[in-house]
Amino acid sequence: MLHVDPSKRISAHLILQHPWLRMKVTSQPVAHQRQSKSVVARVKNVVEKTFKALNPTPDVDLAPITQSTLAKRRKNPGPALPRCVVAGCDPALGTCGHRTMSPL
Repeated sequence: MLHVDPSKRISAHLILQHPWLRMKVTSQPVAHQRQSKSVVARVKNVVEKTFKALNPTPDVDLAPITQSTLAKRRKNPGPALPRCVVAGCDPALGTCGHRTMSPL
């Protein structure tokens, strides 16, 4: 059941045939044993590796925000476009045919 690839997982029918699910339940509780530190460390290591395999973290190279494209554009905005004084007209869209331009 723990295979990442679904085609390699055991079927529900085979699970129901497994000896663990076929065992008779006893009324006596199972005595828990304290595990050695090496066993605990191995189990933690396996769980960590499984988690990392299932949830890989992307390698992201974060540069300072001042190096972003947006920051560079804001630092050097380029030439300013003239404004049309007619309301609702935007010469940047290429739709202005008016001759009433004013510099910024």
